[in-house]
Amino acid sequence: MCKKIGILGGTFDPFHKGHFMLAKTAYEQFDLDEVWIMPNGNPPHKKNIEQTDFEIRCEMIRLATKEADYMKLCTVEGSEESFHYTYQTLEYFYERYPEKKFYFIIGADSLNDFPTWREPGKIVALCTLLVACRDESGFRELEAKIAEMERLFGAKCLIMNSPKVDAASSEIREMVSKGQDVSIYVGQEVGDYIKKFNLYLRF
Repeated sequence: MCKKIGILGGTFDPFHKGHFMLAKTAYEQFDLDEVWIMPNGNPPHKKNIEQTDFEIRCEMIRLATKEADYMKLCTVEGSEESFHYTYQTLEYFYERYPEKKFYFIIGADSLNDFPTWREPGKIVALCTLLVACRDESGFRELEAKIAEMERLFGAKCLIMNSPKVDAASSEIREMVSKGQDVSIYVGQEVGDYIKKFNLYLRF
């Protein structure tokens, strides 16, 4: 039986409740078997941005998702020695797991940038795009963008009803640097981990 796998990629610095809800919504709305949380060791679009150590980010993901057994940490993009392009990762998954069907989770903003990604045609040949829509007022605009992606690349896109969560990794890092408690955004265990290892004090 073909398993349906959602993939949520990002730097996750740190992983927060907005990320968790995105994975949870995809799992529930599209009846997925698993959602792979895939931190990127060296994303091409953040070449000049300093990131927290990959293993530290992974540990925060483990702490944040340990009660959700369908969320799996995926470290395939963990190397910091070279850039990781989505199409290459999906090709690897397709070859290694031919019995699985993949769904790549992105935000509406990322769909706008999708034509600039490396090999967009290869990406959509290997997965279905789940596009998170947080604002109903932009629904028609998103539908038009999806139609454009279908025309340009033959993309199969499904709209995901993503809940609005007031959290962003950059804002969380800034709050920590100011001595503010961020547990409400990242969960108690991740918040304690950030304090224990003095993360983000030099934001």
